[in-house]
Amino acid sequence: MERLQIFERLAARVDSAWEAKSYDPEAFAGISADLVEEERGAIAFATRDPIETLRWASTAPWPEQVLDNGYGQATFALGRTPRLRVELIFWKDGIADVHGHVRPGIFSVLHGERMHASYDFDVKDSSTPGLHLGDLRLTNIELLGPGDLRKIEPDNRTIHSLVFLGRPCVTLSIRAANNPPWFFDSDHLFVDASVPRVSEKWLFKGYNLFVELRPEELVPLAKDVLLRKDVDVLFAKTLLSGLRPRLAHEDFVALRTIARDRFGEWIDKLLVSSHEWLRRTVLAELLGDPAWERGPRMLLGLAWMSPDKNVARAFLERAYPGEDPIGLVDRWRVAITGPRSPSEEFAASLGMAPEDEVSALLRQLRKRLA
Repeated sequence: MERLQIFERLAARVDSAWEAKSYDPEAFAGISADLVEEERGAIAFATRDPIETLRWASTAPWPEQVLDNGYGQATFALGRTPRLRVELIFWKDGIADVHGHVRPGIFSVLHGERMHASYDFDVKDSSTPGLHLGDLRLTNIELLGPGDLRKIEPDNRTIHSLVFLGRPCVTLSIRAANNPPWFFDSDHLFVDASVPRVSEKWLFKGYNLFVELRPEELVPLAKDVLLRKDVDVLFAKTLLSGLRPRLAHEDFVALRTIARDRFGEWIDKLLVSSHEWLRRTVLAELLGDPAWERGPRMLLGLAWMSPDKNVARAFLERAYPGEDPIGLVDRWRVAITGPRSPSEEFAASLGMAPEDEVSALLRQLRKRLA
């Protein structure tokens, strides 16, 4: 059997078994997982070398690719039916941001370790189409390696993120078709990206053009825009976050007061959380550096995921049985940022000594663990 036929056959088998269940979304992940296990030997043989597999996948006569798998650093749908696809996803390094899934699926690790974080999202307000306000909570981090398989449940019941430790990482994925994209803007806002939000895009264009022509009216126009009835909390947060570095404190407070009057405490939660997410982007950038060894790379991944004490400790204790989590973190911090004396550490914790963003984020993670 040719290599491509392995994936075409898997797609056909999953489709047939799913049809027997009347295409019940709740049955899809279980069917896919069972059939991947049955085909495990053939899949392993076809993908036994990650670099050669990427070369083969780049030249294989796969079906026409469509805009339903725009993730990974390279992704190829190798088998497809009208209702599902079987694909290989390649990552050299980096992260997969927090996201959900409307449609079900599975993913199976073929090559490369990765950290896999799972989340709950408690929805509080869905009154604006495409926007769900609530509270995101990281519940677990696990270390996945070759042979591990995880199910993706429908209706955004699977919310997760990944940090890729192996170079490269290769994943087999089976996904039900027609999965609209959703993403998290922060810890408090889950966004349905299939809602076009055209009015907001045009409004930003108009505002930006106007203030280029009349920069002295940046604040007055921002006030008028925030009072528009069709402006929602995501627009308000994005506008305020973008303007904040350019404004005097009293001008920012005046604009935030208008937003508070309309959106209550949510605007404050979104501004704070978005700022913290933005701070952690420097960690995602560092994870692209191939020089880091496994431990420091894992620490950067933990700091990017920002778990609480219990989740972080549980992860490190499982990944390094018998090791002291604090000792691991201290050793890896030195490898990343260099040594610091106790007096330097104390001064940094009080804000009395200069500290770069990476050092600050790693110190904050260590403090949570203690």
